[in-house]
Amino acid sequence: MQNLHISEELGSSLARQRDASSLSNFHEAKYFKGNAAWVLVVKLLSFYQGRDAKKPSGGYRARPYKVKRKALGGGPPTNTTLSDNDVRRVIRVFGGNVKVKVVSVQYANLYIPKEGKAVKVKILRVLETPANRELAKRDIIVKGTIIETERGRAVVTSRPGQDGVVNAVLLEK
Repeated sequence: MQNLHISEELGSSLARQRDASSLSNFHEAKYFKGNAAWVLVVKLLSFYQGRDAKKPSGGYRARPYKVKRKALGGGPPTNTTLSDNDVRRVIRVFGGNVKVKVVSVQYANLYIPKEGKAVKVKILRVLETPANRELAKRDIIVKGTIIETERGRAVVTSRPGQDGVVNAVLLEK
């Protein structure tokens, strides 16, 4: 795997090598601006989902009626974590479009229903994740996660791995 580092003038000391085995299907380029790191990733292969060798009970392998396209193959989960800096990954998707994924995050856009406004606040910790308790133990933020912010408890309403931002609504006390 080739790593393309665009960090000559933007702080080469911040650049770090990725493990080649963990991203064998990707090419990436990193650059830094302020305390946020952006990673540009180009997906080369489809993501194996383990269902291509299913056989009926008769013992023969039936021919698939339709071959899945590479664009529909999906990819690994992003697992957005709570961190001291913001890291976003920009990926080229179907049709030449780009998708921004948040890899690690420090701040959230918090909507306050009583005041009717949104503010940028720091995330202090992950309290619970109704979808999976194990995610809260690993400080992974997904939609529905209850987080503690500087202004109180809030529930995440966006999908950080898909939307590229953490939006939350303040819970009433």
